[in-house]
Amino acid sequence: MDAFCSTLCGMDRSAALTMVGRIERRSGRRRFSLAVEATFHNPVSSVSGSSGSGKTALLRAIAGLEAFEGSLTWHEPTKEAYDPMRHAVYLPADGTAAFYPDMPLALQLADFLDRAPQKEAAPLLAALDLPDDLRRPPRTLSGGEAQRMSYVFAVLRRPAILLIDEPCSAVESSRRSSYLSALFAHLRGTRIVYASHDSQVQNLAGQRFRVCEGGDGGFLVENRLEELAT
Repeated sequence: MDAFCSTLCGMDRSAALTMVGRIERRSGRRRFSLAVEATFHNPVSSVSGSSGSGKTALLRAIAGLEAFEGSLTWHEPTKEAYDPMRHAVYLPADGTAAFYPDMPLALQLADFLDRAPQKEAAPLLAALDLPDDLRRPPRTLSGGEAQRMSYVFAVLRRPAILLIDEPCSAVESSRRSSYLSALFAHLRGTRIVYASHDSQVQNLAGQRFRVCEGGDGGFLVENRLEELAT
């Protein structure tokens, strides 16, 4: 854990993200809402909560993939406005969703790299115990390999903020911390927010949040995001 904390301390802390508003969904007469008033100021933040409480919706809203009524403010030294399409990368729990299944991985990496993808990806492939033959198509990867390979793709895109749903959920629990520590070490300067049910994974973050569930009167579910003491 000390080595992991050293990794966090070496990361850029300047570009915090403040989110104030509400995520709402309607299904017939039923309405769900998640109230958010939070600043993600630590390089790595985790979000916990029960299934269906709104964790994934929160990540997707930050990524611009879910409707959000409110404001997202990027505290960046250049005063640049937050643009989710330009600043954020969202990774769903299903790693295969990040790829074209039949196109060789090297070609997919080359779409957003200006250098040879094999050389650029090699250190992280080794750290995540992934095969280094990028000529193979994604459909040949196992579920855990596909999930970890999606992290390699995300690192090489160099996002300002990376949003991960259930990181390393397709990996045996004994390896999750070491893989995530390796991933975070390659993401210096990137803010990371992830949602997880795994308490061990949640506790890797320097800043932790929980979705607290409110009343359910049958037609209305009102939840809110709260920061936990660390």
